[in-house]
Amino acid sequence: MRLVLAVVVLAGCGRLGFGESRESDAAMNDSATVDASPLDEICGTDDADGDGVGDACDPSNAAPHHIVLFESFSDLPNWTITGAALWTVNSDGLHGMYTDTSASSFVSPVPFAPPFTITIRYTIEALDAGSSNFTISAVDAFDLVTEDSQKCGQASPTRNAIGHEMSGTTVDASSVQFDDSLMAGETYVTTFEHGLVNMKCTTAVPALGPGATVSVQHAPWRSSGLIGVRIRSIAATFHSLLVVALD
Repeated sequence: MRLVLAVVVLAGCGRLGFGESRESDAAMNDSATVDASPLDEICGTDDADGDGVGDACDPSNAAPHHIVLFESFSDLPNWTITGAALWTVNSDGLHGMYTDTSASSFVSPVPFAPPFTITIRYTIEALDAGSSNFTISAVDAFDLVTEDSQKCGQASPTRNAIGHEMSGTTVDASSVQFDDSLMAGETYVTTFEHGLVNMKCTTAVPALGPGATVSVQHAPWRSSGLIGVRIRSIAATFHSLLVVALD
């Protein structure tokens, strides 16, 4: 069901997209609700500014925000696949498995314009032993024709990176090294803040200690486009994707 400038409900449990207007909330019916459990796990139940976005997912309590898109990957959404990876859904979420060393993306059909924040939670399962070029990231400003995009996430072998990619190849990026990157069996949370004049990529790394994060910033290449996730030479499960925007 699609209501123009109101609510977009995408088929499948645990998937809900909101239009840019908060007035759309009143138009929601009982079938257009988000399962509270996965959102509570990701964002917590504390909400200091009362805007409906849990503090752990709220970019700022100084201004009201709303959830634009939440995907728990309880089933395979009708998104677009680029590249050669195999994308399936298992009991833990969206499983991406490399089939060669090229980048592969899984992107939503809904375009977004900044400012907004994308948060992805994922577990690294394996790295391709035949490669030394690894990527796992959130992507935005994705162009289905050229496969140009902006990415935020981890890159080979121990970096948190953000920047512009052309056909899956990084052409302009900033990065910072951290020792616990891309460890099989570890679960990470990466937050991609896309502002009007700057982008920031932050990865939370529980193995480095409570509240430990690494961050890096970069200027935007393009303002709007499709959003999604990407892997290269990695097998991983994405447990959720969340997009939050200013009211």
